[in-house]
Amino acid sequence: MCQNNHELFEDFSHHAQLWIMALDGSTHEFEKILEHTNQYLRQWTSHGRSIHSLAMLYANQFLMIAGEIPNSQVSGCAIDTLVHEIESIIERRHCKVISPMFMFYRDTGGAVNFTSRSQFREKRTLGLITHETPVFNLGISTLKELYNGDFERPFEDSVYTQLFPTQEDLI
Repeated sequence: MCQNNHELFEDFSHHAQLWIMALDGSTHEFEKILEHTNQYLRQWTSHGRSIHSLAMLYANQFLMIAGEIPNSQVSGCAIDTLVHEIESIIERRHCKVISPMFMFYRDTGGAVNFTSRSQFREKRTLGLITHETPVFNLGISTLKELYNGDFERPFEDSVYTQLFPTQEDLI
């Protein structure tokens, strides 16, 4: 793993909501996306209430946005506005959001890669994705899950083990 997840979003409670987007583009553009996203977040509100929020890049591939309102949840309208704004920022920087339907994993050199689910299954069958291969779960939605290690963990400890078993797993 690239960093201690507990160091991310230090000023937030474990209950803060979390949104993750996988990006496709250049490091320079990702830094600009992060800068513009945080500018937007400084004025982001939910039904007139300020949202304590911050964006960070993880593994130079994932845009993570944490947000919370004390004793409340960020509204669906605010989330829709956020997603629309982030997609606009990403498009203006000539980058793309990679579908969360892809499988994200680290190769043996530690680089983040992504592949279709069918290709991932084939890589599992060929032994290119092992029990130890770190995989990413873009479906987590709170900082508690991030801090618990649910975002990046070895394949064998992930939610994907039942979706992509090998013959040896079934024995």
